[in-house]
Amino acid sequence: MIAAKENTRALLMSGAPIGEKITTQGPFVMNTHTELMEAYRDYSIGKMGVLIEE
Repeated sequence: MIAAKENTRALLMSGAPIGEKITTQGPFVMNTHTELMEAYRDYSIGKMGVLIEE
């Protein structure tokens, strides 16, 4: 059982294995180290959008 001390939201997802090699770093999961570096580059230049704080 999980209990939160404050208002909390959680997201739990699952799925069938895809049977491919994966590489992870921080919040990114890709197939190769090169794709991982491309994801970091895209994130840093704003290609993945921005979050607007309330």
